[in-house]
Amino acid sequence: MNPHYRMQSPLDEVIRKTEAGSDAFVTEKYAEEIEVMLGGWSTALRSPSRDFQVIAKCMAPLIEACRLRPAKEQCLRSEADLQVWRGTVFQPIDARARVPPPGNELFPG
Repeated sequence: MNPHYRMQSPLDEVIRKTEAGSDAFVTEKYAEEIEVMLGGWSTALRSPSRDFQVIAKCMAPLIEACRLRPAKEQCLRSEADLQVWRGTVFQPIDARARVPPPGNELFPG
């Protein structure tokens, strides 16, 4: 058995060297910028000091967010193999309601 691989196109080398977004695929440039930003986040979060300022620099000053867990949960049904829960509506955290003092992080440790 002799496998037949696709021959490399002479343009493949040229395409790899072109700048992202300089062709018809403009969003490649944005994807590249996001990749760099998320790489910085990954490095910061994996470091022992957990430097959240890297993430905070990318956030809008008036960001609105909510917790990933509901404010209140109620068990509607609980059986051996099935549990049904109802969570109340997430309560948004409004950054406009409080202005952090200078030097205070958006993401406390």
